[in-house]
Amino acid sequence: MYIQDLPGENKPLTAASLLVTKGADDIVCPVWSPDGRCLAFVQQGLRRAAIYMIASDGSSERKVRDALPITLAVTGCIAAFSPDGRSLAMTTAGAGMQTHLIRLSLETGVEEALTAAPGGRS
Repeated sequence: MYIQDLPGENKPLTAASLLVTKGADDIVCPVWSPDGRCLAFVQQGLRRAAIYMIASDGSSERKVRDALPITLAVTGCIAAFSPDGRSLAMTTAGAGMQTHLIRLSLETGVEEALTAAPGGRS
């Protein structure tokens, strides 16, 4: 995945782009933090997937949460930062591949179910 500064109006693209991730896995669903200082994305291979965050300059990459590729196939990879940038809301799949929405604290890693499966199970 590359990050590129956009030029001003009617100006050519001149600055070199910055490679911020490496590897053979697919990088999908990038989403910028509200302050523009970091990017969350999904790195997905055939048998594994995970949500990562990386600083906009390409430093400080860290895994936020593991995910199963089959879960991503069922739910899609929908993630959004909270307005304060301290958590991510995302879809996930539970037992029976029923999807629900969670909030993941980026400071503590604690997940909170925001929706419940039919019958009150989350």
